[in-house]
Amino acid sequence: MARAPKTDSEDDKPRDRRFDPWRRAATRKAQAVVEEVRKQLEAFEHRRGLRKRRRKPKDQRVFEQSVTAIVSDLMYRELTEPGGSLAVSLSNEILGRPDRYASPVLSKAFKTLLTEMSSPAMDWLTLTKGQKGHFGTSRLSTIKATERLLRYMGNAGIGLEDIGRTHSDETIILKDEKEDRFDRGERVDYEETADTLRYRADVQRINDWLAQAEIDFDDAVAPGKSVDIYDRRLRRIFNNNRFDHGGRLYGGFWQNLKKSERAEGILIDGEAVVILDLGQTAARILYGIADARLPEGDLYSLPELIGSRDGVKKLLNAAIYADCQLERYPPGTKTLMPRHLKFGEAIGFITAYHHSIAHLFFSGLGLNVMFRESQIMVDTLLRLIDHKIVALPIHDAIVVSRTQEMAAKAIMSSVFRDHTGVEAQVKVEAGDDGVLPAYITT
Repeated sequence: MARAPKTDSEDDKPRDRRFDPWRRAATRKAQAVVEEVRKQLEAFEHRRGLRKRRRKPKDQRVFEQSVTAIVSDLMYRELTEPGGSLAVSLSNEILGRPDRYASPVLSKAFKTLLTEMSSPAMDWLTLTKGQKGHFGTSRLSTIKATERLLRYMGNAGIGLEDIGRTHSDETIILKDEKEDRFDRGERVDYEETADTLRYRADVQRINDWLAQAEIDFDDAVAPGKSVDIYDRRLRRIFNNNRFDHGGRLYGGFWQNLKKSERAEGILIDGEAVVILDLGQTAARILYGIADARLPEGDLYSLPELIGSRDGVKKLLNAAIYADCQLERYPPGTKTLMPRHLKFGEAIGFITAYHHSIAHLFFSGLGLNVMFRESQIMVDTLLRLIDHKIVALPIHDAIVVSRTQEMAAKAIMSSVFRDHTGVEAQVKVEAGDDGVLPAYITT
């Protein structure tokens, strides 16, 4: 059955965001709002006879943490996207399930707490129960701040600087092998090893450094967009149930910005910034794996395919990630190649030009190549910290102040060479329109 077309109001409606159980009140005025909600909830429970005895100390701590997280995340949601809702799971199979990623907030009592907070007598949030859909699909329950909570927020003058996050959530995340190479899929538990301990310590050092750094954003660059400059906590995500697959750093307010917004809006140490990109990373790493000599010039510019650089880039990366021989152009690639060029001919040109690494194509090395890239980026960030340089990572690129551009380039190149044995291509990233920043071109 065809879906009804979306209305303008549906397009404008904020999408539900997952509830963040690690949210906290960072200042006294935010804590005062949370405390008022907690006191009224306890008085409500007493009046209604909902509890026959006081909570045990451990249960009381969880109750207070839960109220803090719920109220703080509802306020944060309103500050970042007014009118938005938070998606929550009320499944008994999920609530209270012990694993390394679970927050104590998501206990068996979580559902009861939301029900109490949404009751007419309390009216702190609106709770909309989830529904099971067709073909096994389902929609999570959602919560949303009520007018009453918004009034308390307004009277207290709550802003983004008043809401923070705890530092006890897991930063080393392993995901299963059923999903793709990006930040999706089910999280899986794992045993600690020397590697996982080292990875966690590295991310913690980077997070500690960023937390105290002088980072700002010019709101005039992105009018109408609420940018939380205090959202700087990174996590590292590994894929395919392996710690040598993936490993990229995710998180930080800058990763959700457009290229132009990052380049024009971010300030580090009060200065404008430059975005430094590791170019042709996957292919260069493959040359390092093969211990082969790099061809001269651009790895994506083939003599037989002049004018089709973007298509060659996509095909080459597809060959690196594919675990079997491809038989047709990947989606979005054919239009980037000469009109009558067959797929086999295009791959033939690429394998002939890159004959030194062609034996590694179609062998599923992509996620391992991504892991090597992530190791390079983590080590680059650590080396930059040693030199007192603030850098914001975006997978295979970093944002640094312009005065640190040359030093950062040298460090990126050195770390890349140490890891791969081949030279890096470090360049200034172009904007959304493909144009280099004015200070580079003038």
